[in-house]
Amino acid sequence: MEESKKKILWVISVLLILMSISFLSEVVIPSLLLLAVGIVLLPPVNKKIKEKIQDEQKIEDYKNARNIIAITLSLLFFVSVGSTDDNKQKNTIESEPVQNSIEQQIKATDTPNAQETKDTKKETETKKITKKNGKYTGEKVKGKKQGSGTYKWNDGSVYKGKFKDDKIHGKGVLTIPKKGKYSGNFSKGKKNGYGTYTFSNGDVYTGNWKNDKMSGYGTYKFKNGEKYVGNFSNNKFNGKGTYTKNGKKYSGTWEDNQYIK
Repeated sequence: MEESKKKILWVISVLLILMSISFLSEVVIPSLLLLAVGIVLLPPVNKKIKEKIQDEQKIEDYKNARNIIAITLSLLFFVSVGSTDDNKQKNTIESEPVQNSIEQQIKATDTPNAQETKDTKKETETKKITKKNGKYTGEKVKGKKQGSGTYKWNDGSVYKGKFKDDKIHGKGVLTIPKKGKYSGNFSKGKKNGYGTYTFSNGDVYTGNWKNDKMSGYGTYKFKNGEKYVGNFSNNKFNGKGTYTKNGKKYSGTWEDNQYIK
C-alpha cells in the first residue's frame, strides 16, 4: 500500500513539475508555486521532511496542510492558464477572413489592362493608354493628352480627370466594371497620394496610396461593419492600427493582415 502511494506521488509530482516548466513563460508566479509543490511532493523530499518533524501528530498535520496547499495552488495554476488562453483568443482577430476579404480586392485596385510581364514600368504604362486599348476625349498639348479629359478602355473602364504627358496624372475618378471605383490622386498613371476606393462588394478604403497599392495611413471599412484604421503597406495591414469588430477594439501592431500584439 505504501509503495503504491509512493508511485502515485512520483507521477503527480513529475506531472506538476513538467506543467510548471511548460507554462513558466506565460504565468510565472503560479508556475513557480506549482513547481515548489511538485518538488515537495517528491517521495525523497517528503521522506526528509517527515524525518525532521518526527512527531506523528505533526506529520499528519503536515500531510493535510501539504495536500490542501497542493490542491489550492494547482487550481490557481489552471485558472491562470485558462485566463491566459482567453486573453489570447480575445487578442487574436479572425485574421484569415480579414486577409481573404482584403486580398480578394487587390486585383481590383490595379489600373485596367495592367500586364504582369517583364516589361519595364514605362513600357507597361504605355500599353495601358493607347489608341488600341481605348479612346481619349479631352484636352491636348502638342499632340499629348494634357489637362482635363476622359479615357474609355475597350473593357468598359472609364477614367475622368487630369492628364499629363499622355498619362493619368492629378485628380480624377477611375471606374472599373465589376471591380470598383477610385476617386483621388494619380501620379504617372498610378494611384498615388490620397484617395477613396469603393469595391464592388461594398468595402471602402480611404487613405494613402503608392504605386496602385494601399500604402500609408488609411481606413478600411468592410461591408459587414468591421473597420481597420491604421497603417497599410502593399495592400495589407502593416504597422500600428486598430481593428473594430462587434463593438470591440483591437489596437496593436499588424504584419501582413496578421494581428501581432
